[in-house]
Amino acid sequence: SDLALAMRNVLSKLAMNKPQGENMTAANMFGVLTCISAVVSLPFALLVEGRALRAAWTSAAPTYSAGLSLLGKIGLTGLYFYGYSEVAMKALNNVHPVTHAIGNTLRRVIIMVICMLVFRTPMSVLGATGSFFAIAGSYNYAIVKTQEKREELKKRAEQAVPAAEELKTKIAEALPLQVSAAGERAA
Repeated sequence: SDLALAMRNVLSKLAMNKPQGENMTAANMFGVLTCISAVVSLPFALLVEGRALRAAWTSAAPTYSAGLSLLGKIGLTGLYFYGYSEVAMKALNNVHPVTHAIGNTLRRVIIMVICMLVFRTPMSVLGATGSFFAIAGSYNYAIVKTQEKREELKKRAEQAVPAAEELKTKIAEALPLQVSAAGERAA
């Protein structure tokens, strides 16, 4: 699931950088990808899980009214998840796919920690180790990205100084009169 999500994010980001049509925004791109995913996934889901569908539905909703209630909840869950995913796609439009994946991983860890505190859910050693590495990796990624930005800004500033000096020299050569710092004209 995580691998498929990461691949979807990378491929979506690549598609966002190329013009796809006159109205293919990040939200529209997500809508199209969702429709295509549903059309491709539904036959496989029915093939693999189709036999158990009736029994699962009957045990979850034994009466007609319970079935309607369950159907409504499934619909609302789908709408909520679609909204969440569309916001995530819009965020992906503004950040690098790796940054998006790190944020998504960190979000999962934070939700897990909050659930542990609120619902008193115990955490296994393996789960704690995984959470530690997810948080540590996110922190290290943030530190590296910040350092890269600082180095890029420093490099731009170093390139700007010679360009400004060159421009100052060209302006001084082009002007027929030069003015000293005291405001006196020099011949």
